This record gives sequence, C-alpha cells and structure tokens, in this order.
Amino acid sequence: SGSVSLSTTKKFGDYSYRFIGSGTSNGGYVSIPTMNDDFSDGFTLTCWVNFSSFESYSRIFESLQSNTENRIILFVNGTNNSLTFLTNYNTTNKSITIPNILSTSTWYFIVVQISNIGYARIFINNHLYVNGLISPIQTLSRSINNIGKSNTGNDYFNGYIQDLRIYNYFLDEYEINNIHNNLNGTYSDKINVWEKIDDLTPNEHICIDFNSN
Repeated sequence: SGSVSLSTTKKFGDYSYRFIGSGTSNGGYVSIPTMNDDFSDGFTLTCWVNFSSFESYSRIFESLQSNTENRIILFVNGTNNSLTFLTNYNTTNKSITIPNILSTSTWYFIVVQISNIGYARIFINNHLYVNGLISPIQTLSRSINNIGKSNTGNDYFNGYIQDLRIYNYFLDEYEINNIHNNLNGTYSDKINVWEKIDDLTPNEHICIDFNSN
C-alpha cells in the first residue's frame, strides 16, 4: 500500500523494496496475512535494512492482535538512531533497545528473537548487542501485520528492506550466520508471499519469507 516500489539500491540480488516514510497517510507499507503460527519454540525475525532517515517511531515490522494487545514490534525509538524490539502480553509493554547504533545510507543485517520464556536478543551484522527478558510471544491469531508502518499512527519506515524472514523458533548463532552469508540464495521475488522452508534445520519449523532477489 502507498509508496512501496522496487529499487536497485540493494544488498544483493536484483532489487530491494523502497519504502517512502512520508509521515503521512501516503507513506508506503506492506500488509501481510493473519499470523496463526505456533511460537511455543520462540520467534526470530531477520532482515536487511537501509535507512534513508529516522522517522518518528518508524516501524520495520509490527504484528498485533488488536491496537494495544499482544504486539511484536521492531522500530526506531523516537527520531534518533536507536533500535528497539518490543513485545507485550495483553497491554503490558516490555522491550530491549540498542542506543545510538544506526546510520543512514548503510545496510544492516538485523536479527531480533525471543525464546519461549521471554529471553530476547538483538543482533546487528552478526554481533549480539543487547539481550534481556521481555514478554514471551503468545500463540494466537494476529490479524494486523505490517512491514514499514504502525497500526496506531503513521510511523512509516523510510528506506530499503530486503529479505525479511520470520521463523517460529529461536535460531542459534550458526543458523543466523548462515542466513547472513547466504546472499545469493534462491528465494521468492515477492515481498508478500508466505512460504515454508526447511533448509536450515531438518525439522518442520516455519519460515515466513519476504524476499527480493
């Protein structure tokens, strides 16, 4: 929706997705289907991101059951260059933040994850910057899911996103490193396609994949 387009400004492959974070209702975002996945083994999100500017509380990803309940949010904290991963149970927010870490016009490999007991971590470019306890992610139906936009306000992302993935388990460092280094893998070329893959582990964990090479 809004101003999202293919761009040759990319980390790898043919293109990334350009999100225009205008701070108005004309901002660009991608809305994805209802998430009914089982997160009893944890949650991991990985993506490549390049910021054009730091819009106020701009979202990379947001998923929630309702306006304020059972949220999963990866966002820029205010208009500064800090990165926050937030979850909540019912309406109680808990989060971890890396302060003053980001720059514009730079590609970052960002990983946020949380275990089934609420142990959360944020990696940037394969370096673990922060960890802590936040609210475990509940297994329930989340019907509001956006890449690049908040549900409760504008909060649009301004920049480029490539190869965003969501796993329904807590990836280890070896698996995270494999994703980081696999810049020439064969993926779907549509950002709004859901697919199951099991190339990292022999089990049936789900990867929700939004790719662009």
